[in-house]
Amino acid sequence: TDHQFHYQVLSHVLYGTPAAEPRLAQVLDDRTVHPVYNLVSCQFAMHHFAQPKSGLWRNLRQLLASDGLFVATVPNGDFLTAKLAATGRYVVPIRDAKTAQRVPWYRYETGQAREGHVHFETPKINRNEEPLLTEEALRAAAAKAQLDVVMVEPFGAFVDACGLPCYTHACWAFDKRTFDATTLTHAPHATTPTVTETAEALEYSRDGHWVVVLCQRGRTEGERAKVREALLAADGAA
Repeated sequence: TDHQFHYQVLSHVLYGTPAAEPRLAQVLDDRTVHPVYNLVSCQFAMHHFAQPKSGLWRNLRQLLASDGLFVATVPNGDFLTAKLAATGRYVVPIRDAKTAQRVPWYRYETGQAREGHVHFETPKINRNEEPLLTEEALRAAAAKAQLDVVMVEPFGAFVDACGLPCYTHACWAFDKRTFDATTLTHAPHATTPTVTETAEALEYSRDGHWVVVLCQRGRTEGERAKVREALLAADGAA
Protein backbone atom coordinates (compact mmCIF):
# COMPACT_ATOMS: atom_id res chain seq x y z
CA THR A 1 0.00 0.00 0.00
CA ASP A 2 3.05 2.30 0.19
CA HIS A 3 2.80 3.55 -3.38
CA GLN A 4 5.64 6.06 -3.19
CA PHE A 5 8.04 3.39 -2.00
CA HIS A 6 6.77 0.97 -4.66
CA TYR A 7 7.37 3.48 -7.46
CA GLN A 8 10.87 4.21 -6.18
CA VAL A 9 11.67 0.49 -6.23
CA LEU A 10 10.43 0.26 -9.83
CA SER A 11 12.38 3.32 -10.86
CA HIS A 12 15.51 1.97 -9.19
CA VAL A 13 15.22 -1.47 -10.82
CA LEU A 14 14.17 -0.32 -14.30
CA TYR A 15 16.21 2.83 -14.73
CA GLY A 16 19.02 2.59 -12.19
CA THR A 17 18.09 5.92 -10.60
CA PRO A 18 19.68 6.74 -7.22
CA ALA A 19 17.56 5.77 -4.25
CA ALA A 20 15.97 8.72 -2.44
CA GLU A 21 14.27 6.40 0.02
CA PRO A 22 16.62 4.99 2.74
CA ARG A 23 14.61 1.77 2.93
CA LEU A 24 15.72 0.89 -0.60
CA ALA A 25 19.24 0.29 0.68
CA GLN A 26 17.87 -2.57 2.75
CA VAL A 27 16.31 -4.41 -0.18
CA LEU A 28 18.35 -3.50 -3.28
CA ASP A 29 21.98 -3.10 -4.20
CA ASP A 30 23.19 0.31 -5.33
CA ARG A 31 22.82 0.86 -9.07
CA THR A 32 23.99 4.20 -10.35
CA VAL A 33 24.23 3.30 -14.04
CA HIS A 34 21.44 2.44 -16.39
CA PRO A 35 20.99 -1.31 -16.83
CA VAL A 36 20.17 -2.81 -20.22
CA TYR A 37 17.80 -5.64 -21.03
CA ASN A 38 17.96 -8.44 -23.59
CA LEU A 39 14.17 -8.69 -23.65
CA VAL A 40 11.52 -6.05 -23.04
CA SER A 41 7.92 -7.32 -23.07
CA CYS A 42 4.87 -5.08 -23.49
CA GLN A 43 1.52 -6.86 -23.80
CA PHE A 44 -1.68 -5.11 -24.96
CA ALA A 45 -0.44 -1.69 -23.88
CA MET A 46 1.91 -0.28 -26.52
CA HIS A 47 -0.82 1.58 -28.43
CA HIS A 48 -1.40 3.79 -25.39
CA PHE A 49 2.07 5.31 -25.55
CA ALA A 50 3.42 4.71 -29.06
CA GLN A 51 3.19 8.33 -30.22
CA PRO A 52 6.53 9.64 -31.58
CA LYS A 53 7.05 11.98 -28.59
CA SER A 54 6.31 9.26 -26.04
CA GLY A 55 8.96 8.35 -23.48
CA LEU A 56 8.61 4.73 -24.65
CA TRP A 57 11.02 5.29 -27.53
CA ARG A 58 13.62 7.09 -25.43
CA ASN A 59 13.45 4.33 -22.83
CA LEU A 60 13.91 1.62 -25.45
CA ARG A 61 16.88 3.38 -26.98
CA GLN A 62 18.44 3.65 -23.54
CA LEU A 63 17.51 0.33 -21.94
CA LEU A 64 17.35 -2.21 -24.78
CA ALA A 65 20.61 -4.10 -25.28
CA SER A 66 22.31 -3.88 -28.67
CA ASP A 67 21.33 -7.50 -29.33
CA GLY A 68 18.05 -7.29 -27.39
CA LEU A 69 14.44 -7.47 -28.56
CA PHE A 70 11.32 -5.52 -27.71
CA VAL A 71 8.30 -7.83 -28.03
CA ALA A 72 4.73 -6.56 -27.91
CA THR A 73 1.20 -7.63 -28.72
CA VAL A 74 -0.95 -4.69 -29.75
CA PRO A 75 -4.40 -4.12 -31.29
CA ASN A 76 -4.20 -3.84 -35.08
CA GLY A 77 -5.30 -0.29 -35.80
CA ASP A 78 -5.65 -0.98 -39.54
CA PHE A 79 -8.00 -3.92 -38.89
CA LEU A 80 -10.12 -1.92 -36.43
CA THR A 81 -10.29 1.09 -38.76
CA ALA A 82 -11.61 -1.13 -41.55
CA LYS A 83 -14.22 -2.70 -39.24
CA LEU A 84 -15.40 0.73 -38.07
CA ALA A 85 -15.49 2.30 -41.53
CA ALA A 86 -19.09 1.45 -42.42
CA THR A 87 -21.06 2.22 -39.25
CA GLY A 88 -18.55 3.51 -36.73
CA ARG A 89 -19.33 0.51 -34.53
CA TYR A 90 -17.71 -2.92 -34.19
CA VAL A 91 -18.91 -5.57 -31.72
CA VAL A 92 -17.29 -8.96 -31.18
CA PRO A 93 -19.47 -11.69 -29.62
CA ILE A 94 -17.83 -14.49 -27.66
CA ARG A 95 -19.10 -17.94 -26.64
CA ASP A 96 -20.14 -18.21 -23.00
CA ALA A 97 -18.21 -21.17 -21.59
CA LYS A 98 -21.09 -22.27 -19.35
CA THR A 99 -24.15 -21.68 -21.52
CA ALA A 100 -22.59 -21.81 -25.01
CA GLN A 101 -24.62 -18.69 -25.83
CA ARG A 102 -23.21 -15.85 -27.94
CA VAL A 103 -22.50 -12.83 -25.74
CA PRO A 104 -21.58 -9.37 -27.14
CA TRP A 105 -18.25 -8.66 -25.51
CA TYR A 106 -15.67 -6.42 -27.18
CA ARG A 107 -17.21 -3.10 -28.29
CA TYR A 108 -15.57 -0.39 -30.36
CA GLU A 109 -17.24 2.89 -31.39
CA THR A 110 -15.89 6.01 -33.02
CA GLY A 111 -18.68 8.23 -31.62
CA GLN A 112 -17.17 11.43 -30.20
CA ALA A 113 -13.67 9.98 -30.03
CA ARG A 114 -10.79 12.16 -31.15
CA GLU A 115 -9.25 11.58 -34.57
CA GLY A 116 -7.13 8.46 -34.54
CA HIS A 117 -8.88 7.18 -31.42
CA VAL A 118 -11.82 4.89 -30.61
CA HIS A 119 -14.05 4.18 -27.62
CA PHE A 120 -13.51 0.66 -26.28
CA GLU A 121 -15.33 -1.34 -23.60
CA THR A 122 -16.29 -4.83 -22.46
CA PRO A 123 -18.68 -5.94 -19.70
CA LYS A 124 -15.63 -5.99 -17.41
CA ILE A 125 -13.76 -2.92 -18.73
CA ASN A 126 -15.25 0.54 -18.43
CA ARG A 127 -15.70 2.55 -21.61
CA ASN A 128 -12.59 4.57 -22.41
CA GLU A 129 -10.91 6.24 -25.35
CA GLU A 130 -7.94 4.41 -26.86
CA PRO A 131 -5.50 5.30 -29.67
CA LEU A 132 -5.62 3.35 -32.93
CA LEU A 133 -2.06 2.34 -33.84
CA THR A 134 -1.63 1.75 -37.56
CA GLU A 135 1.32 -0.10 -39.05
CA GLU A 136 2.40 3.04 -40.91
CA ALA A 137 2.43 5.07 -37.67
CA LEU A 138 4.26 2.30 -35.82
CA ARG A 139 7.00 2.04 -38.43
CA ALA A 140 7.38 5.83 -38.64
CA ALA A 141 7.70 6.21 -34.86
CA ALA A 142 10.22 3.35 -34.65
CA ALA A 143 12.30 4.83 -37.48
CA LYS A 144 12.32 8.25 -35.81
CA ALA A 145 13.54 6.59 -32.60
CA GLN A 146 16.29 4.81 -34.58
CA LEU A 147 14.83 1.38 -33.89
CA ASP A 148 14.42 -1.30 -36.54
CA VAL A 149 11.26 -3.34 -37.08
CA VAL A 150 11.97 -7.06 -36.99
CA MET A 151 8.35 -8.13 -37.27
CA VAL A 152 4.80 -6.82 -37.50
CA GLU A 153 2.79 -10.01 -37.87
CA PRO A 154 -0.92 -10.71 -37.35
CA PHE A 155 -1.26 -12.82 -34.21
CA GLY A 156 -3.01 -15.65 -36.05
CA ALA A 157 -0.29 -15.91 -38.69
CA PHE A 158 2.35 -15.89 -35.96
CA VAL A 159 0.58 -18.69 -34.07
CA ASP A 160 0.18 -20.77 -37.24
CA ALA A 161 3.85 -20.37 -38.19
CA CYS A 162 4.92 -21.45 -34.69
CA GLY A 163 2.62 -24.47 -34.80
CA LEU A 164 0.87 -23.47 -31.58
CA PRO A 165 -2.54 -25.10 -30.93
CA CYS A 166 -4.29 -22.20 -29.21
CA TYR A 167 -6.99 -21.95 -31.91
CA THR A 168 -7.83 -25.65 -31.83
CA HIS A 169 -7.44 -26.62 -28.17
CA ALA A 170 -8.29 -24.59 -25.06
CA CYS A 171 -5.12 -24.97 -23.02
CA TRP A 172 -5.47 -23.34 -19.62
CA ALA A 173 -2.61 -21.14 -18.45
CA PHE A 174 -2.17 -22.92 -15.09
CA ASP A 175 -2.78 -26.51 -16.18
CA LYS A 176 0.51 -28.32 -15.50
CA ARG A 177 -0.59 -31.26 -17.63
CA THR A 178 -0.45 -29.13 -20.79
CA PHE A 179 2.61 -27.03 -19.95
CA ASP A 180 6.02 -27.84 -21.43
CA ALA A 181 8.69 -26.17 -19.30
CA THR A 182 11.37 -26.64 -21.97
CA THR A 183 9.53 -24.48 -24.53
CA LEU A 184 7.38 -22.41 -22.13
CA THR A 185 4.31 -23.30 -24.17
CA HIS A 186 1.12 -25.32 -23.69
CA ALA A 187 0.34 -28.42 -25.72
CA PRO A 188 -2.95 -30.32 -26.03
CA HIS A 189 -3.57 -32.98 -23.41
CA ALA A 190 -5.93 -35.94 -23.55
CA THR A 191 -8.42 -33.98 -21.45
CA THR A 192 -7.94 -30.66 -23.23
CA PRO A 193 -11.23 -29.38 -24.71
CA THR A 194 -11.39 -28.16 -28.29
CA VAL A 195 -12.00 -24.50 -29.04
CA THR A 196 -15.66 -23.66 -29.70
CA GLU A 197 -15.32 -19.89 -29.93
CA THR A 198 -17.37 -17.71 -32.27
CA ALA A 199 -16.06 -17.00 -35.76
CA GLU A 200 -16.06 -13.28 -34.94
CA ALA A 201 -13.94 -13.78 -31.82
CA LEU A 202 -11.44 -15.95 -33.70
CA GLU A 203 -11.14 -13.32 -36.44
CA TYR A 204 -10.70 -10.59 -33.82
CA SER A 205 -7.93 -12.53 -32.11
CA ARG A 206 -6.16 -13.68 -35.27
CA ASP A 207 -6.35 -10.54 -37.42
CA GLY A 208 -7.21 -7.83 -34.90
CA HIS A 209 -3.87 -8.00 -33.07
CA TRP A 210 -0.23 -7.84 -34.03
CA VAL A 211 2.95 -9.39 -32.71
CA VAL A 212 5.48 -6.54 -32.87
CA VAL A 213 9.23 -7.11 -32.49
CA LEU A 214 11.73 -4.24 -32.53
CA CYS A 215 15.51 -4.06 -32.10
CA GLN A 216 18.21 -1.44 -31.88
CA ARG A 217 19.37 -0.04 -35.21
CA GLY A 218 22.51 -1.66 -36.55
CA ARG A 219 21.54 -5.21 -37.47
CA THR A 220 21.63 -6.09 -41.15
CA GLU A 221 18.49 -7.25 -42.94
CA GLY A 222 19.99 -10.74 -43.01
CA GLU A 223 20.46 -10.68 -39.23
CA ARG A 224 16.89 -9.48 -38.71
CA ALA A 225 15.66 -12.23 -41.03
CA LYS A 226 17.42 -14.84 -38.88
CA VAL A 227 15.68 -13.42 -35.80
CA ARG A 228 12.32 -13.66 -37.58
CA GLU A 229 13.02 -17.27 -38.54
CA ALA A 230 13.89 -18.14 -34.96
CA LEU A 231 10.74 -16.45 -33.64
CA LEU A 232 8.62 -18.35 -36.14
CA ALA A 233 10.27 -21.70 -35.42
CA ALA A 234 7.80 -24.44 -36.21
CA ASP A 235 8.39 -26.23 -32.90
CA GLY A 236 7.29 -23.16 -30.96
CA ALA A 237 10.52 -23.21 -28.93
CA ALA A 238 11.27 -19.56 -29.65
